[in-house]
Amino acid sequence: MCQPPRKRGGKFIKYCRSATSYWNELIAKPRVNATVNITSISSGAQIATYRTDAGGFVSTYLQSFLYTPTMSEYVGGYLVNASSYGSMRHKTIRIDVQGPHVRPNHLLIVLPIASWPQVFTEHPSSGETCTLTYQNATLEVYGYSTDQGEFAIQSMRMRLYPEGDSAGDWPTISLERSDILLSQVKDPNDRWGKYFPPEVNSNKWRFFHRYTIISGDRHYSSGGYVLEVTVSDGEATGKNTTHFSMLVRDNSPPNIILATDLGRVDWNSTEPLTLSGTSGDDHGVLRVEVRVDAGAWEVANGTSPWSFRLDMGSLAEGFHTIEVRASDGESVSPTVSHTFTIDRPEAHPDGGGDGTPPLAVWIAIVIAFVAIILLAVVLPRRRKQPKDREGK
Repeated sequence: MCQPPRKRGGKFIKYCRSATSYWNELIAKPRVNATVNITSISSGAQIATYRTDAGGFVSTYLQSFLYTPTMSEYVGGYLVNASSYGSMRHKTIRIDVQGPHVRPNHLLIVLPIASWPQVFTEHPSSGETCTLTYQNATLEVYGYSTDQGEFAIQSMRMRLYPEGDSAGDWPTISLERSDILLSQVKDPNDRWGKYFPPEVNSNKWRFFHRYTIISGDRHYSSGGYVLEVTVSDGEATGKNTTHFSMLVRDNSPPNIILATDLGRVDWNSTEPLTLSGTSGDDHGVLRVEVRVDAGAWEVANGTSPWSFRLDMGSLAEGFHTIEVRASDGESVSPTVSHTFTIDRPEAHPDGGGDGTPPLAVWIAIVIAFVAIILLAVVLPRRRKQPKDREGK
């Protein structure tokens, strides 16, 4: 059982009965409303959580090995983990229990007053808009951390998530601590995903990381985002939160295929013709459009597959061009086109569409020409016969 701390030599010292060790606090100033977690050393299970009162005290019963409130024999140790309000400072105290019974313990939680690490994000900056494309889908994040107490940074983590989302729904990434200085890095690509110790006459721990905005199930689209960078020096934790925006563009055009076999189409028919095909894009096709003779673009049904009903009866005779394209909202596919000719003989019985007489007219012309020739031959012979008779 541990006794309340007693002041000796300007410091508070805590004694535990039947224990062989004691602990000293760095500064004798109680912390009000500090969190105290009691955890078993043997099993690692957390037993209880408390808050210090106005005097910095916590009263608790240490429970048995089975974590029941009974007065059972337990020989072993406990870890008392204390953190100040807001979790800005942390301290762990070990208590060894050797007696046959567990009795109430009165603990004084004192955390030293010291500065905690500070984090500064240089890119992206607060309020900045970062423009990215699906082809250049890497967001570069970098900055530095300082610690006025000149403690070494022990860990660094970051998280990127959309504004309005719960931070816990997005993964936390731990950066790797480098064993060499940044100035000794030969390949610039070797700095990403790491944080580096300060150079000479500096206290800046620099960090670098790259976020791939499209990776597996993670897809960072256009919108507002929050970047959290958290560092710890083993005694305290510091965090920086940056709010910025990402504008994600798709500069890769989609593809379009006109699958209808146009070589087998009866272009002289007046029946409606259904054109069909497919389109594709890495991040989705917004629409497929069709137009005739450089007219207005009309939206087809669907994207992949797509179809379009062409009213052939409304097309006049002559040359025509059909064009098809696909759009993903950012870029447009190359246009697929086809040129055809309409020539319907039944549509002009008095002549062809190009002014040529029809077959019946040609036959009539031939008959008339033959008749003229016959008349030219027969009439002169009939005029000669009376003269022959007078001569006899």
